[in-house]
Amino acid sequence: MSNNETKIGVKRVELLQSVLIVGGGIAGMHAAEEIRRCGYTTVLIEKSDTIGGQGLFTERYAVDCEKLLSGVEVITPAALTRLEGAIGSFHASIRTPEGGASVKCGAVVICSGAGKDCDADIGDGERIVPIADLAQAFAGYPIKIRRRPICLILDMKIEESAASSEMALDIALRFRKRYGGEVYLFCREVRVNAVHLEKLYDEARNAGVAIITYEGEIVIHKTENEVLITARDALLDRDIEVSCHSAGISTYGLGACIDEQLADIAGISTDSQHQMQDNNAHLFPGLTNRPGVFVVGACRGQHYIPKIITDAKATALAVHALLSQKYIEVELNNAVVNEDTCALCLTCIRTCPHKAMTINREKTAAVSIPEACQKCGICVGECPAGAITLPAYIGHTLQKQVP
Repeated sequence: MSNNETKIGVKRVELLQSVLIVGGGIAGMHAAEEIRRCGYTTVLIEKSDTIGGQGLFTERYAVDCEKLLSGVEVITPAALTRLEGAIGSFHASIRTPEGGASVKCGAVVICSGAGKDCDADIGDGERIVPIADLAQAFAGYPIKIRRRPICLILDMKIEESAASSEMALDIALRFRKRYGGEVYLFCREVRVNAVHLEKLYDEARNAGVAIITYEGEIVIHKTENEVLITARDALLDRDIEVSCHSAGISTYGLGACIDEQLADIAGISTDSQHQMQDNNAHLFPGLTNRPGVFVVGACRGQHYIPKIITDAKATALAVHALLSQKYIEVELNNAVVNEDTCALCLTCIRTCPHKAMTINREKTAAVSIPEACQKCGICVGECPAGAITLPAYIGHTLQKQVP
């Protein structure tokens, strides 16, 4: 070995054979079932009193929660309050009505679902409402009002998944059959990439549902007696206006409604649409900025239940591929902190996207965790004192130059 080369050591990291699932909805239950079947101790926590999430209210995807979670330790209501450690050895603190508790695990799967914050951005709560609440809003109206036109609107700010098309087509079809009034469905694209979705689409069209693909901004204006929807028809290439009594808006198309506090606690970065995932061109299921922490379901922008189930099972296999090794060997070419120069300003801890920097309280200096460090060099570039180096390649060292 030449004088310019650096000898890289290796650290052996034992992998705890247990997994924590955060969230007891469709994603969490299926991930927990698969992981438990792979032979790992599985703990599932859910912040509400019951498990099941949106699956409890969707007849097509209803499941036997007790059977699905056989052998899984379920804690409700419980919330994650802190997540320390790194891949293979996490220490999660949780809050329950009985007090605090802790779980040690080798991997964590976040399946928190979507929040309700987006609902606050929708209309007046009576005639302009979330699509899912439209039927309930109509229940109190007399028959002659129920026969007036309604509009369903998707993709207002972001393009949505097949879940929106399924929900809107199902509601539109039921309204046509029950009340007989005109139903208009506005969307940027109808997503029918499944056999039952194609069938639902055909049934809705045959029942008289008018499906309008629009482009650009859609404008909703409410008057005393009607709601006016103005949009540019992508097929006719001209502006159109539809008058209706009520409008239902998909919350999925208003942006991600994630639990920001949970994302911060878990150290998970969000993408450009505020979903819990890295910005990656392929939207790989489960990937996050923090090794050993996976994300599945609505919190990463996926609302279509069949796809959620598929992603949950794929993530369970990824967890199995990790933990089945029993241990991993990590090269010690992670960031190195000069203890004499480090001012413990915490800049590296705040800026590390992988939660790989922590505090060595004995030496009152920052230190990197080898198994979490991704050798990105951000800590090196951000350190005001130039106290961090990164032997990214043999024979080379990345170091910030301080005047």
